[in-house]
Amino acid sequence: MGSEKPGEPNLLGATTTPFLEAPRLLGDRHRLLVWLGDSAKSWPLPQGGTVVVGRSPEAEIQIPSPMVSRQHARLVITPNQVLLLDNASQNGVRVNGERLVGRRLLAYGDILGFGDVTAAFMEDRGERPCPPDATPATSGRRIELGERTVLVADPAMVTLYGQLELLAPSDLSVLVLGETGTGKELAAHALHHWSKRVGKPLITINCASLPEALAESELFGHERGAFSGAVQAKPGLLEAASGGTVFLDEIGDMSPAVQAKLLRVLEVRRVTRLGSIQERPINIRVVAATHRNLMDDVKAGRFREDLYYRLGAAVVRVPALRMRRREVSLLARAFVEAARRALDRPMLAFTDAATQILEAHSWPGNVRELKNVADYLAATVIDGPVQPGHLGDRLGVSTGVEPMPGALGPPPIVPARGHDSTGHVGDTTERGRLRTEGVLPLADANRQFERERIENALAATGGNKTQAARMLGVPLRTFMEKVKRHGLG
Repeated sequence: MGSEKPGEPNLLGATTTPFLEAPRLLGDRHRLLVWLGDSAKSWPLPQGGTVVVGRSPEAEIQIPSPMVSRQHARLVITPNQVLLLDNASQNGVRVNGERLVGRRLLAYGDILGFGDVTAAFMEDRGERPCPPDATPATSGRRIELGERTVLVADPAMVTLYGQLELLAPSDLSVLVLGETGTGKELAAHALHHWSKRVGKPLITINCASLPEALAESELFGHERGAFSGAVQAKPGLLEAASGGTVFLDEIGDMSPAVQAKLLRVLEVRRVTRLGSIQERPINIRVVAATHRNLMDDVKAGRFREDLYYRLGAAVVRVPALRMRRREVSLLARAFVEAARRALDRPMLAFTDAATQILEAHSWPGNVRELKNVADYLAATVIDGPVQPGHLGDRLGVSTGVEPMPGALGPPPIVPARGHDSTGHVGDTTERGRLRTEGVLPLADANRQFERERIENALAATGGNKTQAARMLGVPLRTFMEKVKRHGLG
């Protein structure tokens, strides 16, 4: 870290006197809080000098992201002021969602973006950040979000919700990344709940289930007679959310044509209904979420790069459940307790062996899958505690024990039309012999299990495929392909 005296040129070829152009006096100690994946790192800044931010090992603030240039940006620090400059980075620098052109004096609370990495410029009052290996209370931390409650215990989740709380008061667009079922919608709810817009609408739009032919009408609204069936004027979802927050779930599944129109609306903050020439102002905060790798989609031409940066003024990542195993048993108990209360049944305990199975499972469906299992246990375990035999069929693992007598068994096998009870006709091979003895080959067992899960989800949602896909934690397109494959459509 270098240092310059006031009035002397620094490494950027500029003098320190431009700090006086727009005084924005700070304290004498600052820090940069950088979120890297599931963790955060706090970098104390010197009282004077130049600090390089970048991917290079020589950078004073090193950010190991491929979206960050080797020497991405520089902070020029003098007493009570800090100036940020983009060092000709490939993916740009953003301050409070705006692309940085030239230089900018920073204020405490400014949210910075270096490529796909989010940071916050803050006053350093001597706080010591929580060490990454700190262990939260064994009971977890309950975060009340109005009518919702979030239980967090893993340091990565504590960091995430700290990040959300810091981002919430601003109107920055936030892009929430994470696998299906991790809790991205809860993250959006937290951003709205902690914002100044909490008394206004929070409208969720599932982009994956929005038909392209109707997307423009649903998002932007229409006037009477705009198309066949438009018998009266209707405001779009973006207009209806004015003053509040719009959550664009599965934004990666939005068609390119709708992406272009959405970008225009977000740029001008005005919407034009179908069949009208009148622009209507909207005042919305946008939170978007996706399980996809949007940068891969940008490179492949499936997602607009300019829309990506418009939506991702700040980027947060919700870690997969397998990355936060200390939360598995806590969440399972909380879900079971809630379900048992709803059923007016006594609480259930878990044996140590059952807890070990839960914590060892990979949870491909993440928290959504865990809740489904918990609801199943709450409904089917008559006499507690929960033991390994209660879990084998639901998790598709061998527990080494017979199903527990206190639990309902799995649904009966429904043979396909024209087949016998084993699913095949006239099979005299070894495979057929195993079938007649009640032993299914692994591939067939997996198909059968998948079909049963889909049938159960459709039954539970009254045939609503969108809700069934969400329940199972798979994208709607994937779910529809599986429905067709199993002949359930």
